[in-house]
Order: sequence, then structure tokens, then C-alpha cells
Amino acid sequence: MTALFAAVGVGLVLLLLTREISPAFTRVLQIALTVLCVLTVLPSLQALLAFAGETAAGAGLGDWCAPLLRMLGIGILAGFLSEGARELGANALATGIELAGRVVLLTLSLPLLRALVSLIGAE
Repeated sequence: MTALFAAVGVGLVLLLLTREISPAFTRVLQIALTVLCVLTVLPSLQALLAFAGETAAGAGLGDWCAPLLRMLGIGILAGFLSEGARELGANALATGIELAGRVVLLTLSLPLLRALVSLIGAE
């Protein structure tokens, strides 16, 4: 992880130095640094998801945990994509991505809401 921070630090210095000289190179460098960060964090995320799945299964919450983890991933992805679109100057696209992400999240939450309402109604 320290190597990631060092690489990003060097990349940020390069971004500052090349921002005025070559905007196209700066954009490519930004994308490369973003991909480097995401690819470096993926193994940690996989371990975290495995731990959450094991814990939920052990506690008998498997039916609740899987949709919540899916919703969390979709929310993070929608936010990441909308920020990327906003940085590229596509504000309308960013708003559309956010709206689509919210609709998907609401759709995924319906089974959980139904189960919650039936749980409350049963008591």
C-alpha cells in the first residue's frame, strides 16, 4: 500500500508539472493513476466482501446482507462514474448516472422493504 501512495505522489507531481504544457498527457496520467488505485485496492475489497459474507452467514443474515452489499457496490460505482463524467465536463451525463444509480438502488431495496414490512406486520 505504501508503494501505491508513493506512485500516486509521483503522479501528482507529474500532473502539476505537465498540466500547463500538455493537457492531453495530464488527462491520460489522471486516468492511469485512477486505474492504478482501483486495481491496487481490489484485493483488499475482495477480502472485505468475503469477511462480510462469512459473518452474515454465521449470524443468519445472508438473505439481508447480499442485497445490501450489492446496493453498496452500485452506489459506489455510480458515484465514481458520475464524478468521472463531471470531471470531463459532461454534467448532464453525470446527473443521468446519479439518477440511474438511485433508481437501481430503490429497485434493489424493494425486496428488503417487503421483508421488513412483513416482519413488522407479523409481530
